[in-house]
Amino acid sequence: MPTYSVIFPQAPLRIHELVRYADLVEATGAQRLWQGQTLAVDPHTAFAAVAGAGRRIPLGTAVTLMAQRHPAEAALQARTLARLTGCSVVAGVGPGGAEYQRRFLPEAYPRVLRASREYVRTMRVLLDGGVPGHGADFHADHAIAPLTSPAVEIGLGVLREGMAGVAGEVADVALTWLAPPAYLRERLVPAVARGARRRGREKPRVVALVPVVLAGPGRDPERYLLAGNGGHLSQPHYRTMLQQAGVALPDGLKGCAGPMTHAGAFVFGDDADVRRAMAAYAQAGVDEVVLSLAAVHHLEGCDSALEDLAHLLRLLAPADQPSRSVSSTR
Repeated sequence: MPTYSVIFPQAPLRIHELVRYADLVEATGAQRLWQGQTLAVDPHTAFAAVAGAGRRIPLGTAVTLMAQRHPAEAALQARTLARLTGCSVVAGVGPGGAEYQRRFLPEAYPRVLRASREYVRTMRVLLDGGVPGHGADFHADHAIAPLTSPAVEIGLGVLREGMAGVAGEVADVALTWLAPPAYLRERLVPAVARGARRRGREKPRVVALVPVVLAGPGRDPERYLLAGNGGHLSQPHYRTMLQQAGVALPDGLKGCAGPMTHAGAFVFGDDADVRRAMAAYAQAGVDEVVLSLAAVHHLEGCDSALEDLAHLLRLLAPADQPSRSVSSTR
């Protein structure tokens, strides 16, 4: 079975809420605390505040977008977090959609797979103490200062087979968002493995970020899906991925919950439903599931999200794992 992590699902405008998520990770033994990209609060800076509050846990970004920072800056920020926390960091990066790229760059990446491959390689050479030199899309003619730290793994956001192959070639982790288990099993995970074989290297770990909502009074799946993932479902590159995965999405956002739940890309239900969904991700070859309670956090607040996460982590813990108190999260 995969390991389980949690993601803080919004810009951490109140750092004490992010610290409470860190406390949950410590209390439950979850694998890692993740953050995504926002244009309100930088995730690296927010994580540094968590380290300053005395929390020492593994961290990850899923994903920061390449147009926001040069790969040298991305490498330096990730290594800084590893040094500050004394724990491993997954520096997840991705190109984002073409429209997003054009908002911050003179033009979208002409060859997005090439740019992603080069970005990850540039980060890795810098983290390993080398000088990457000039590439087609990025260059760095200077090393970053040598400094010992815990491991920094580089993750690459993956939606389709081409990028999955690139992740297999150059990344340590392949990160997926909203990818149904069958699509992972049949297409993405094999593509990651093929990419690794092309370079004669070990297959990267596969990490799936999965939105979960426990069924309960007043929890309408349509409302909760859109509260947590409406932004993703409105973006062309996510819709294309889901359509290629066989998810019959309607033209608009209304009516997406049924197809998404049926495919397992959105988990809504009771404890038994959650267990079945996680078993499907395990069978698909996923090494780590990141539980996203974004909808609950947005609609009901931090307390409800942490309560549900604590329940889910207990529910999914291996039978031989001793239970821990999660009182520090409240």
